[in-house]
Amino acid sequence: MAWRPQTLNDNLRTMRILYCTFVLSVFLYEFSAEQIGPEPNKANPIFVIGLAVVSLAIVIIALGLRRKYVGSAEETLRLSPDNPTALGRWRVGQILSLALAESVALYGLALRLTGTPFKVAAPFYVGAIVLMALWWPQRP
Repeated sequence: MAWRPQTLNDNLRTMRILYCTFVLSVFLYEFSAEQIGPEPNKANPIFVIGLAVVSLAIVIIALGLRRKYVGSAEETLRLSPDNPTALGRWRVGQILSLALAESVALYGLALRLTGTPFKVAAPFYVGAIVLMALWWPQRP
């Protein structure tokens, strides 16, 4: 059986390590896209708008999932810090919200790899970083 963090402190440390990995990956996406992407050309507005709409939907879904998992688990963890069920829900909510925020950065990567100029893809990278900054794993 795989090792799982058992205490709130262990979970918090693990989530902060994952958080740093997610944030670093956004910067690596941007760097990689600039190194291997094609020369910027005219952006396809339909593609850009489509990815922007999908990104907005993902942010709304992430906010709902975060409220459902992290919000409810934090209430329980305030009263019982080592409740295994609440720790599991909190951990799942943290990972889901970070993964969904990172998907916004992946849309920026997709735009750059299709030749869209950096200034069009940059809001996707910035949006992902802002979401992750707001969702820094904190002790309940």
